Amino acid sequence: MDYYIWGHNPFPFHLLDLIVHGINCVLVFIFLNKCVKPKSDLVYPKAESLVFWGSLLFSVHPVHVEPLGAIVGRADLIGSMIFLGAFCFVKDHHSYKGVILLSIFSIIGSLFKETAITLSVRAKALFHCHT
Repeated sequence: MDYYIWGHNPFPFHLLDLIVHGINCVLVFIFLNKCVKPKSDLVYPKAESLVFWGSLLFSVHPVHVEPLGAIVGRADLIGSMIFLGAFCFVKDHHSYKGVILLSIFSIIGSLFKETAITLSVRAKALFHCHT
C-alpha cells in the first residue's frame, strides 16, 4: 500500500517505521510502569526512574536496527505494537470483555507476525503472576 502512495521514495517507509517504533517505546513505558507501580514502594522507591531508563534502553538498543532499517521489519514493529498494546490496555483478563479483547489483539497481531497467536497464553501467565 505504501508503494502505491509513495512510489520508490524510501523516506516515507522509514518515517512510518520510526513512528511505529516511537509508539512501541511509549507502550514499553506504559507496560513497565504498570509492572513496577503496584510494588514500587517495596521494590524500589524511585520506580519512575527505573521505568524511564528501561524504556530509554528499549528505544535506543541496537537490536532494533534491522526492523527499522528494512521494509521487511515492519511486520516485527507492528506485531510488537499490537502485542504491547494488549498488555497495556486489557485491564481485566478474567472478564468476558478482557478475553474478547485479548482474542481480538491476538488475531490482529497474528496477521502481522505469527508469534502473536501466543498472546492469550502469555497474557494469562503475566496477569496470573501479578494477582
